[in-house]
Amino acid sequence: MKILKISAHALSVFLFCTGAHAQGEDYPNHPIRFIVPYAPGAGSDTFARLIADKLGKRLGQTVFVDNRPGSSGNIGADAVFRAAPDGYTLLFTAPGPLVTSQALYSKLTFVPDEFVPISVIATSPSTLVANPKSGIKNLQDLLKAARARPDKLNYSSGGTGSTPHLAAEMFKQLAKVKIFQIPYSGSGPALAAVVSGETDIAFVDLGSVLPFVRKGQLIALGVGSESRKAGLPDVPAIGEVVPGFVSMTWFGMAAPPKTPEHIVNKLSAMVNEILKEPDTMTRLSQMNADPIGGTPADMAKFIRQERERWSTVIRNTGTKLD
Repeated sequence: MKILKISAHALSVFLFCTGAHAQGEDYPNHPIRFIVPYAPGAGSDTFARLIADKLGKRLGQTVFVDNRPGSSGNIGADAVFRAAPDGYTLLFTAPGPLVTSQALYSKLTFVPDEFVPISVIATSPSTLVANPKSGIKNLQDLLKAARARPDKLNYSSGGTGSTPHLAAEMFKQLAKVKIFQIPYSGSGPALAAVVSGETDIAFVDLGSVLPFVRKGQLIALGVGSESRKAGLPDVPAIGEVVPGFVSMTWFGMAAPPKTPEHIVNKLSAMVNEILKEPDTMTRLSQMNADPIGGTPADMAKFIRQERERWSTVIRNTGTKLD
Protein backbone atom coordinates (compact mmCIF):
# COMPACT_ATOMS: atom_id res chain seq x y z
CA MET A 1 0.00 0.00 0.00
CA LYS A 2 2.82 2.37 0.89
CA ILE A 3 4.50 1.75 -2.46
CA LEU A 4 1.25 2.50 -4.28
CA LYS A 5 0.90 5.82 -2.46
CA ILE A 6 4.42 6.86 -3.43
CA SER A 7 3.74 5.91 -7.04
CA ALA A 8 0.52 7.89 -7.08
CA HIS A 9 2.29 10.89 -5.64
CA ALA A 10 5.08 10.62 -8.20
CA LEU A 11 2.50 10.36 -10.97
CA SER A 12 0.69 13.46 -9.76
CA VAL A 13 3.94 15.45 -9.68
CA PHE A 14 4.79 14.24 -13.18
CA LEU A 15 1.38 15.23 -14.51
CA PHE A 16 1.59 18.64 -12.85
CA CYS A 17 5.04 19.34 -14.30
CA THR A 18 3.99 18.10 -17.73
CA GLY A 19 0.95 20.36 -17.65
CA ALA A 20 3.01 23.35 -16.56
CA HIS A 21 5.51 22.68 -19.34
CA ALA A 22 2.71 22.43 -21.89
CA GLN A 23 1.22 25.67 -20.65
CA GLY A 24 4.59 27.38 -21.06
CA GLU A 25 5.01 25.97 -24.58
CA ASP A 26 1.56 27.33 -25.43
CA TYR A 27 2.57 30.94 -24.74
CA PRO A 28 1.29 33.09 -26.28
CA ASN A 29 -2.16 31.92 -27.32
CA HIS A 30 -3.88 35.32 -27.47
CA PRO A 31 -2.90 38.98 -28.07
CA ILE A 32 -0.25 40.73 -25.97
CA ARG A 33 -0.54 44.30 -24.76
CA PHE A 34 2.33 46.77 -24.40
CA ILE A 35 1.34 49.48 -21.93
CA VAL A 36 3.25 52.65 -22.75
CA PRO A 37 2.97 55.12 -19.86
CA TYR A 38 3.30 58.14 -22.14
CA ALA A 39 1.22 59.85 -24.81
CA PRO A 40 1.10 58.69 -28.46
CA GLY A 41 3.98 60.09 -30.48
CA ALA A 42 6.45 60.14 -27.59
CA GLY A 43 9.74 58.29 -27.95
CA SER A 44 8.55 55.29 -25.96
CA ASP A 45 5.46 55.03 -28.13
CA THR A 46 7.48 55.10 -31.37
CA PHE A 47 9.88 52.39 -30.23
CA ALA A 48 7.06 50.30 -28.74
CA ARG A 49 5.17 50.20 -32.04
CA LEU A 50 8.30 49.17 -33.93
CA ILE A 51 8.98 46.26 -31.56
CA ALA A 52 5.30 45.32 -31.21
CA ASP A 53 4.90 44.83 -34.94
CA LYS A 54 7.98 42.64 -35.27
CA LEU A 55 7.38 40.67 -32.08
CA GLY A 56 3.81 39.95 -33.11
CA LYS A 57 4.98 38.43 -36.39
CA ARG A 58 7.45 36.19 -34.59
CA LEU A 59 4.96 35.04 -31.97
CA GLY A 60 2.03 34.62 -34.35
CA GLN A 61 -0.12 36.88 -32.16
CA THR A 62 -1.13 40.52 -32.26
CA VAL A 63 0.94 42.77 -30.01
CA PHE A 64 -0.85 46.08 -29.54
CA VAL A 65 0.12 49.34 -27.82
CA ASP A 66 -2.04 50.80 -25.06
CA ASN A 67 -1.04 54.36 -24.10
CA ARG A 68 -1.65 55.22 -20.42
CA PRO A 69 -0.01 58.63 -19.87
CA GLY A 70 0.04 60.59 -16.63
CA SER A 71 2.00 61.24 -13.45
CA SER A 72 5.41 60.98 -15.13
CA GLY A 73 4.65 57.46 -16.33
CA ASN A 74 3.41 56.17 -12.97
CA ILE A 75 -0.20 55.57 -14.04
CA GLY A 76 0.77 53.17 -16.82
CA ALA A 77 3.38 51.48 -14.65
CA ASP A 78 0.81 50.87 -11.94
CA ALA A 79 -1.51 49.20 -14.46
CA VAL A 80 1.23 46.74 -15.43
CA PHE A 81 2.27 46.18 -11.81
CA ARG A 82 -1.28 45.03 -10.98
CA ALA A 83 -1.74 42.94 -14.14
CA ALA A 84 -1.70 39.14 -14.14
CA PRO A 85 1.88 37.80 -14.34
CA ASP A 86 1.17 35.76 -17.45
CA GLY A 87 3.15 37.61 -20.13
CA TYR A 88 0.12 39.21 -21.77
CA THR A 89 0.51 42.69 -20.26
CA LEU A 90 3.98 44.24 -20.48
CA LEU A 91 5.50 47.63 -19.70
CA PHE A 92 7.31 49.46 -22.49
CA THR A 93 8.82 52.58 -20.99
CA ALA A 94 11.43 55.29 -20.77
CA PRO A 95 13.45 55.42 -17.51
CA GLY A 96 10.96 57.30 -15.33
CA PRO A 97 8.87 54.64 -13.57
CA LEU A 98 11.73 52.16 -13.20
CA VAL A 99 14.50 54.62 -12.33
CA THR A 100 13.57 58.10 -11.09
CA SER A 101 10.03 57.85 -9.72
CA GLN A 102 11.17 56.21 -6.49
CA ALA A 103 13.37 59.22 -5.70
CA LEU A 104 10.94 61.87 -6.98
CA TYR A 105 7.79 60.66 -5.21
CA SER A 106 7.32 60.03 -1.49
CA LYS A 107 4.71 57.35 -2.18
CA LEU A 108 4.13 55.10 -5.19
CA THR A 109 1.34 52.61 -5.85
CA PHE A 110 3.86 50.15 -7.28
CA VAL A 111 7.30 48.87 -6.31
CA PRO A 112 9.85 49.51 -9.10
CA ASP A 113 12.17 46.74 -7.85
CA GLU A 114 9.45 44.11 -8.27
CA PHE A 115 9.01 44.50 -12.03
CA VAL A 116 10.70 41.70 -13.95
CA PRO A 117 13.20 43.11 -16.49
CA ILE A 118 13.04 41.74 -20.05
CA SER A 119 15.43 43.82 -22.15
CA VAL A 120 16.71 47.32 -22.80
CA ILE A 121 15.73 48.13 -26.37
CA ALA A 122 17.77 51.20 -27.30
CA THR A 123 19.45 54.34 -26.01
CA SER A 124 19.71 57.88 -27.33
CA PRO A 125 22.02 60.47 -25.76
CA SER A 126 20.76 63.69 -24.24
CA THR A 127 22.18 66.49 -26.39
CA LEU A 128 22.98 69.95 -25.06
CA VAL A 129 22.03 72.63 -27.57
CA ALA A 130 22.09 76.43 -27.65
CA ASN A 131 20.15 79.00 -29.61
CA PRO A 132 22.56 80.85 -31.96
CA LYS A 133 21.35 84.20 -30.56
CA SER A 134 22.75 83.27 -27.14
CA GLY A 135 26.31 83.73 -28.41
CA ILE A 136 27.27 80.32 -27.00
CA LYS A 137 29.17 78.29 -29.58
CA ASN A 138 30.70 75.51 -27.50
CA LEU A 139 30.89 74.07 -23.99
CA GLN A 140 33.75 76.36 -23.01
CA ASP A 141 31.64 79.41 -23.95
CA LEU A 142 28.76 78.08 -21.87
CA LEU A 143 30.88 77.44 -18.78
CA LYS A 144 32.55 80.84 -19.05
CA ALA A 145 29.21 82.66 -19.39
CA ALA A 146 27.55 80.68 -16.60
CA ARG A 147 30.42 81.35 -14.18
CA ALA A 148 30.53 85.04 -15.05
CA ARG A 149 26.76 85.47 -14.68
CA PRO A 150 25.30 82.92 -12.23
CA ASP A 151 21.60 82.20 -12.86
CA LYS A 152 21.43 84.69 -15.74
CA LEU A 153 21.48 81.97 -18.40
CA ASN A 154 18.41 79.76 -18.57
CA TYR A 155 17.44 76.38 -19.93
CA SER A 156 14.10 74.94 -20.99
CA SER A 157 12.95 71.53 -19.76
CA GLY A 158 9.97 69.28 -20.30
CA GLY A 159 9.01 69.81 -16.67
CA THR A 160 10.57 69.29 -13.26
CA GLY A 161 11.69 65.69 -12.86
CA SER A 162 11.90 65.05 -16.61
CA THR A 163 15.06 63.68 -18.20
CA PRO A 164 16.00 67.10 -19.69
CA HIS A 165 15.60 68.71 -16.28
CA LEU A 166 17.66 66.09 -14.46
CA ALA A 167 20.34 66.13 -17.18
CA ALA A 168 20.69 69.90 -16.77
CA GLU A 169 20.86 69.58 -12.99
CA MET A 170 23.57 66.92 -13.27
CA PHE A 171 25.51 69.21 -15.61
CA LYS A 172 25.19 72.10 -13.14
CA GLN A 173 26.34 69.95 -10.22
CA LEU A 174 29.37 68.51 -12.01
CA ALA A 175 30.39 71.78 -13.67
CA LYS A 176 29.65 73.83 -10.54
CA VAL A 177 27.58 76.45 -12.37
CA LYS A 178 24.18 78.05 -11.84
CA ILE A 179 21.71 78.10 -14.75
CA PHE A 180 18.02 78.89 -14.29
CA GLN A 181 15.33 76.37 -15.26
CA ILE A 182 12.22 77.37 -17.24
CA PRO A 183 9.91 74.33 -17.20
CA TYR A 184 7.44 73.65 -20.03
CA SER A 185 4.63 71.14 -20.33
CA GLY A 186 6.52 68.49 -22.26
CA SER A 187 9.63 68.00 -24.36
CA GLY A 188 8.01 69.43 -27.52
CA PRO A 189 7.34 72.90 -26.05
CA ALA A 190 10.77 72.87 -24.36
CA LEU A 191 12.45 72.23 -27.70
CA ALA A 192 10.34 74.92 -29.40
CA ALA A 193 11.41 77.41 -26.71
CA VAL A 194 15.13 77.01 -27.36
CA VAL A 195 14.60 77.01 -31.15
CA SER A 196 12.67 80.30 -30.94
CA GLY A 197 15.16 81.87 -28.54
CA GLU A 198 12.84 82.03 -25.54
CA THR A 199 15.53 80.09 -23.69
CA ASP A 200 19.30 79.97 -24.09
CA ILE A 201 20.00 76.24 -23.92
CA ALA A 202 18.29 72.88 -23.44
CA PHE A 203 18.97 69.19 -23.17
CA VAL A 204 17.07 67.29 -25.87
CA ASP A 205 17.31 63.72 -27.12
CA LEU A 206 19.53 63.46 -30.17
CA GLY A 207 16.86 62.17 -32.53
CA SER A 208 14.57 65.15 -31.90
CA VAL A 209 17.22 67.85 -32.06
CA LEU A 210 19.42 66.74 -34.96
CA PRO A 211 17.25 68.23 -37.77
CA PHE A 212 17.40 71.66 -36.11
CA VAL A 213 21.17 71.41 -35.71
CA ARG A 214 21.62 70.50 -39.38
CA LYS A 215 19.49 73.50 -40.44
CA GLY A 216 21.56 75.84 -38.27
CA GLN A 217 18.62 76.67 -36.01
CA LEU A 218 20.46 75.25 -32.99
CA ILE A 219 24.10 74.72 -32.06
CA ALA A 220 25.03 71.32 -30.62
CA LEU A 221 27.40 71.86 -27.70
CA GLY A 222 27.83 68.27 -26.52
CA VAL A 223 26.28 64.82 -26.33
CA GLY A 224 25.54 62.88 -23.15
CA SER A 225 26.95 59.57 -24.35
CA GLU A 226 30.33 58.33 -23.16
CA SER A 227 31.81 58.94 -26.60
CA ARG A 228 31.06 61.06 -29.66
CA LYS A 229 28.23 60.09 -32.01
CA ALA A 230 28.54 59.37 -35.71
CA GLY A 231 25.76 61.84 -36.51
CA LEU A 232 27.72 64.68 -34.87
CA PRO A 233 31.39 63.68 -35.17
CA ASP A 234 32.71 67.19 -34.43
CA VAL A 235 30.60 67.59 -31.29
CA PRO A 236 32.32 66.41 -28.09
CA ALA A 237 30.93 64.12 -25.48
CA ILE A 238 30.09 66.40 -22.56
CA GLY A 239 32.22 64.18 -20.34
CA GLU A 240 35.30 65.33 -22.28
CA VAL A 241 34.85 68.77 -20.72
CA VAL A 242 32.75 67.96 -17.63
CA PRO A 243 34.14 64.65 -16.30
CA GLY A 244 31.59 62.13 -15.12
CA PHE A 245 28.66 63.46 -17.14
CA VAL A 246 26.54 60.77 -18.81
CA SER A 247 22.87 61.21 -19.70
CA MET A 248 20.98 58.84 -21.96
CA THR A 249 17.32 58.44 -22.76
CA TRP A 250 16.57 54.73 -23.01
CA PHE A 251 13.61 52.48 -23.68
CA GLY A 252 13.00 49.05 -22.23
CA MET A 253 10.52 46.26 -21.55
CA ALA A 254 9.49 44.81 -18.20
CA ALA A 255 6.85 42.39 -16.95
CA PRO A 256 4.62 42.36 -13.86
CA PRO A 257 6.04 40.92 -10.65
CA LYS A 258 6.29 37.11 -10.51
CA THR A 259 6.07 36.62 -14.28
CA PRO A 260 7.49 33.12 -14.97
CA GLU A 261 11.10 32.95 -16.05
CA HIS A 262 10.42 30.91 -19.18
CA ILE A 263 8.09 33.63 -20.51
CA VAL A 264 10.54 36.43 -19.73
CA ASN A 265 13.42 34.55 -21.33
CA LYS A 266 11.40 33.79 -24.45
CA LEU A 267 10.46 37.45 -24.90
CA SER A 268 14.01 38.61 -24.22
CA ALA A 269 15.48 36.19 -26.76
CA MET A 270 13.04 37.33 -29.45
CA VAL A 271 13.70 41.00 -28.75
CA ASN A 272 17.43 40.38 -29.13
CA GLU A 273 16.80 38.68 -32.48
CA ILE A 274 14.64 41.61 -33.62
CA LEU A 275 17.33 44.14 -32.70
CA LYS A 276 19.81 42.31 -34.94
CA GLU A 277 17.56 42.45 -38.02
CA PRO A 278 19.02 44.79 -40.67
CA ASP A 279 15.81 46.78 -41.12
CA THR A 280 15.48 47.26 -37.36
CA MET A 281 19.05 48.52 -37.15
CA THR A 282 18.38 50.87 -40.07
CA ARG A 283 15.22 52.23 -38.44
CA LEU A 284 16.98 52.79 -35.11
CA SER A 285 19.84 54.52 -36.89
CA GLN A 286 17.33 56.83 -38.58
CA MET A 287 16.04 57.70 -35.10
CA ASN A 288 19.63 58.25 -33.91
CA ALA A 289 19.27 55.46 -31.37
CA ASP A 290 21.63 52.61 -30.57
CA PRO A 291 20.25 49.06 -30.17
CA ILE A 292 21.14 47.50 -26.82
CA GLY A 293 19.42 44.16 -26.11
CA GLY A 294 20.93 41.77 -23.61
CA THR A 295 19.48 39.43 -20.99
CA PRO A 296 17.01 40.20 -18.21
CA ALA A 297 19.99 40.14 -15.82
CA ASP A 298 21.76 42.72 -17.99
CA MET A 299 18.74 45.01 -17.80
CA ALA A 300 18.50 44.57 -14.02
CA LYS A 301 22.14 45.65 -13.67
CA PHE A 302 21.62 48.59 -16.02
CA ILE A 303 18.60 49.80 -14.02
CA ARG A 304 20.56 49.63 -10.76
CA GLN A 305 23.32 51.79 -12.27
CA GLU A 306 20.81 54.30 -13.63
CA ARG A 307 19.01 54.55 -10.27
CA GLU A 308 22.25 55.25 -8.48
CA ARG A 309 23.21 57.94 -10.99
CA TRP A 310 19.90 59.80 -10.97
CA SER A 311 18.98 59.36 -7.30
CA THR A 312 22.19 61.22 -6.44
CA VAL A 313 21.19 64.11 -8.72
CA ILE A 314 17.66 64.20 -7.33
CA ARG A 315 18.83 64.03 -3.75
CA ASN A 316 21.31 66.87 -4.29
CA THR A 317 18.64 69.11 -5.83
CA GLY A 318 15.97 68.21 -3.28
CA THR A 319 13.47 67.72 -6.11
CA LYS A 320 10.11 66.17 -5.15
CA LEU A 321 6.94 65.86 -7.24
CA ASP A 322 4.38 65.35 -4.46
